[in-house]
Amino acid sequence: MSRYSRLEPTQRYLFAFALAQGGEFAFVLCSFATQNGVFTSDMANLLVVTVALTMAAAPILMTINERLVQPRFASVLPEREPDEIEERDNPVLVAGVGRFGHIVARLLRLNGYGTTVLDHDAEQVETLGRYGIKSYYGDATRLDLLQTAGAERAKLFVITIDQEEQALKIVDLIHEHFPQLRILARATSRQHAYELLRRGVQHVYRETFASAVDLSVDALVALGLPKHRAQRAAQLFREHEDASVREMAQLDTEDMKGYVSMARLHIANLENALASDKDVFQHSADAARDAGADASAS
Repeated sequence: MSRYSRLEPTQRYLFAFALAQGGEFAFVLCSFATQNGVFTSDMANLLVVTVALTMAAAPILMTINERLVQPRFASVLPEREPDEIEERDNPVLVAGVGRFGHIVARLLRLNGYGTTVLDHDAEQVETLGRYGIKSYYGDATRLDLLQTAGAERAKLFVITIDQEEQALKIVDLIHEHFPQLRILARATSRQHAYELLRRGVQHVYRETFASAVDLSVDALVALGLPKHRAQRAAQLFREHEDASVREMAQLDTEDMKGYVSMARLHIANLENALASDKDVFQHSADAARDAGADASAS
């Protein structure tokens, strides 16, 4: 069936293993058939046991496919060669053209800055290429590829890939061979941000942080807080959170007690700062009202 359907060789075994599993609906059918005299009790019991065994075996088959079968295909499939890079003098290199990177690349290009984009996902490169977003297939952890892309002449390297280990490898590679490059890096988690900061990357952007803060501002406004106060609270939150991440990145990774203690301290400091700012704002508002009242009375 898989050959008739023209499935790729790597998918045929997955299809066969998945097809071998019976479903829970088989239990219902066996019961219904037995009640209506189609199956004897012995026959129905044998079928139920058979279906149950196929369901129990399914996770084992999937594990065999993932760990034993698929790697054999991966080792024989031809490796695609990196694309020929035509742009070698752009001031900006971007690693990653996914949901994060393509926004960065588009905005830079729209403002007139030449940007060379590399991505190791061939399908992503081809898909975005159909929409006019140009990028090159290649592994940005390869020194020869970065040299070909013009890293020695570039000014800025933007890392937007979501593979944390690959991102750290790129940082190490740039520091060693292209120290003149300024690095801006996407962090997929707080721990990833710590690792980037420990490697000397000063410009780290946690991928969900800014949008979460923006949503919080809109939520505060929707609840009745004046927009300027909501924006002020968000700004204080950003500043304290950035300071917290940078300070905690310096802690010993094995000292969990110290980490928790420092986290609690930063949370308390942020709460105090927001409460203090709220009191200052209220005092200013009261003073403004009193001044207005005095002016009206006079």
